[in-house]
Amino acid sequence: MRQRYYSIVNDPYFENGKKQDDCRKIKLCFTLHHFSNSKGERQNGLSTSYLNNLTIGDKITCSISQNTRVLKNPTSPNPKLLIICMGTGVVPFVSILSQIKNLALETQITMFYQCRDDSRTCYYRKFLIDFFTDRSNSSIHLICSRDIAHNTNTSGVITRKGYLKEAL
Repeated sequence: MRQRYYSIVNDPYFENGKKQDDCRKIKLCFTLHHFSNSKGERQNGLSTSYLNNLTIGDKITCSISQNTRVLKNPTSPNPKLLIICMGTGVVPFVSILSQIKNLALETQITMFYQCRDDSRTCYYRKFLIDFFTDRSNSSIHLICSRDIAHNTNTSGVITRKGYLKEAL
């Protein structure tokens, strides 16, 4: 199987709020890939099927490279971060937000996140709502293109129906 790249959801160097010396546990988010082969038969992707069939406790061999370009010591006394994403594109940003939380950085964050609905396709909804509710200097705009099941307009969390391009 060829090497594949996936974004890690969690901050792999923290577990249960404690810094770890090495990375032992990672969380991945992926979409099971489906396609039609040359005979018109439906098939699942090789890598995502492999990952989908893993169970808790299974061990895999992988290599992890830490992205050091995203979170640096800010030169500004009031650093700001703008995040714009859709669907599973939220995954690398959840990892970044986890690092910001674990390192107790005072970064002002404005996030625009579009999903189809705020229950089934709003990935990491609870984490995002908790993260932005706890930060007085930051906000998330949850934009749902189809349905809004939960009214989550609270401090730091704005939910609305529509599309990302309209919100920007």
